[in-house]
Amino acid sequence: MDISDRPLRIFVFFPPINERTWTVLLPGAHKHLFRTEGMAVEFALNQAVALKGKGRAVQVLKERISGSWIPVHF
Repeated sequence: MDISDRPLRIFVFFPPINERTWTVLLPGAHKHLFRTEGMAVEFALNQAVALKGKGRAVQVLKERISGSWIPVHF
């Protein structure tokens, strides 16, 4: 499998203990912070649609409080 065949991944991190900031990590290690889960997921999905429009496969993963990851379908 060629590296260009792998999907780009966007991660939405659950806030650390005693913090309220959601973190979105884009390909290329670009990090964005948000006050709410909704704002973080909306931003991640918008970025995914933009990247998908450029012809790349994109996957959005959201962290749960347990530390597991779930895919966010768009």
